[in-house]
Amino acid sequence: MGLDIYSKSSNKSYHFGYSGIHQLRYIAYRVVGGDKTFSGYMRMGDERPEGCFDFCYTCACYHFPNLMFHSDCEGTYTKRGKVLTDEHLLKGNSKGLLKELEALNTLADRENAKGEIRWDDIFPQLYELVKDVVENGDGKLIFN
Repeated sequence: MGLDIYSKSSNKSYHFGYSGIHQLRYIAYRVVGGDKTFSGYMRMGDERPEGCFDFCYTCACYHFPNLMFHSDCEGTYTKRGKVLTDEHLLKGNSKGLLKELEALNTLADRENAKGEIRWDDIFPQLYELVKDVVENGDGKLIFN
């Protein structure tokens, strides 16, 4: 079991556990100054008192909305899609996701995250799929 992301317009695909997307989101959180470990990041929702928030998490959501707001188990991205932050979070923009992944790849401090995440296993799969679908395909990504 895990997350499959694919497109009918590409022979590339992403197959990894659900934690893969969370690991990339964690790197986005670190890029904007977040200082928690991966396990601390994953527990943030459980630890926050009502009305309190993590500023760096909010910044990551602002700078990487297609990565941070989309469902990690279903939905679609399209070239004209908009990030919808309703209760379903099932739509995103594939061109926006590509830009966010390119920024993440440029800014990520992978050396300091080693041992916590599997960047080399996760990032290339997702990036190559999104790049191919946006530049050579119809722009539609399907999460399943």
